[in-house]
Amino acid sequence: MVFSDPIFVFLFIPIFLVFFYASTRLKNPLLTKVVIVLFSLAFYGWWKVEYLSIILISVAFNYIVHIAILRSAGARKRKLFFVTLGIIGNLLALGYYKYYNFFIESLDFMFGFDIQTFSIILPLAISFFTFQQIAFLCDTYSNKTGRGHFIDYIIFVCFFPQLIAGPIVHHSNMMPQFANNFRDWSNYSFQNIKKYLIVGMALFCIGLFKKVIIADNLSQVAGPVFDAYAAGGVLSTTETWLGVLAYTSQIYFDFSGYSDMAAALAFMVGIRLPRNFFSPYKAGSIVDFWRRWHITLSNFLRDYLYIPLGGNRGGSARRYLNLMITMLLGGLWHGASVVFIAWGALHGGALVVCHLWTRYAPGSVRRLLDHGGGWLITMLVVITGWVLFRAADLDTATSILHSMIAGADAWGLQTSGDWPPLAVQLLVLSGVIALWFPNTVETFHNQDVFLADDRTQPPSPTAADRSGVFGLTIHIPPFELNVRWAIVIGSLAFFYIVYVSRIGAHNEFIYFQF
Repeated sequence: MVFSDPIFVFLFIPIFLVFFYASTRLKNPLLTKVVIVLFSLAFYGWWKVEYLSIILISVAFNYIVHIAILRSAGARKRKLFFVTLGIIGNLLALGYYKYYNFFIESLDFMFGFDIQTFSIILPLAISFFTFQQIAFLCDTYSNKTGRGHFIDYIIFVCFFPQLIAGPIVHHSNMMPQFANNFRDWSNYSFQNIKKYLIVGMALFCIGLFKKVIIADNLSQVAGPVFDAYAAGGVLSTTETWLGVLAYTSQIYFDFSGYSDMAAALAFMVGIRLPRNFFSPYKAGSIVDFWRRWHITLSNFLRDYLYIPLGGNRGGSARRYLNLMITMLLGGLWHGASVVFIAWGALHGGALVVCHLWTRYAPGSVRRLLDHGGGWLITMLVVITGWVLFRAADLDTATSILHSMIAGADAWGLQTSGDWPPLAVQLLVLSGVIALWFPNTVETFHNQDVFLADDRTQPPSPTAADRSGVFGLTIHIPPFELNVRWAIVIGSLAFFYIVYVSRIGAHNEFIYFQF
């Protein structure tokens, strides 16, 4: 089920909210949690009900291992055995569903084998809930978790607003909310419920607009360009750049829209998710980009991969090697394909160069990248990465990158494709919003929508972080419960209703495939 699907918007959410708030009136914490679990499982099973067994087996297995680790508190070797068993079990499941055919095809290619591959359908969100549970087991081993109730753990893994595409939530942020919020029923006073629903719906409408009106329309520009190259065609440099920039904006608003809607849905029931997106296209360096893009994944890779590998201990060479390994595995996490590995290698190499530049370049030289120079280089790296990310294979990506420099009819103003109406105007609008508008974390700062836990957040943004590219910012007042904002949110909802009534809105989010 997709957040932008009218069935979800007009049927699933209202029914869920009715049952949820009816359960809070009865003041029975277990009943409220059962409602969340049942609707979360219904949400996950909507696509393939038989895949419910996979996530339920995964949840039960990891919880049992968690208990076994806790009961082995005085026996270090026994604890190590159980945490190792848990990690291997999770990775075997992930490896089979996501990487088995890739591994077999790689062996066939390198050694001439003829091993049979299987037709394996990737379960939704398996990467997200697997990583989430591995982190939980690792923290159990490190004595950072207590024994939580099983139903709280189920909600922690299966909570539908963040189940399919993140954020990758941490137990220390979420399980206390699930354990405690439904004990103090003052959290669900009439005044609080009104705030949860109004603010949540407003944020949801903004995310819906980003996804349906911007991202889905830009996909109609990007898709034909990448499909043409996948089929062996070659387009003009202008047309290629339009397609690539359209995808650059599409993935931004697709993921940003999802992050907004996930946070909004959680807030509607009084739960706060960590922010996962903070204007990454305003970043002045590739290091800054990864502090803003998919923040919870960056934190996971740092805490459970980069630091265990040694982090920045052991000298500069070891640090940069650890950084490259982390980004390569981060690329592989996104998909079993050479293009994702190449994407990870590109970002890993860019991060190493950025650290070397910051450390060794003289101050006078480093200032050359001030005033937009660093931003421009960062965006060129990011755009190049998105070509790898979206292309069907490495040959397709290479052809696209070549055409971006000197394609057929290089820099000709005419395009050969039939572009959707207002395609270029929408591309310009999306760029203005991404580069100069305040993001939703800033806009809803006064409403306490997002978690403020330092462990899952980058440092509090400074005024410089909040400014747009070249120091310019389009000022928008923070969200408040007033007529002006009611008109804005109502207009966004109206655009969505008109769009889906004429065209429909069923496109999956890009991160659903991971």
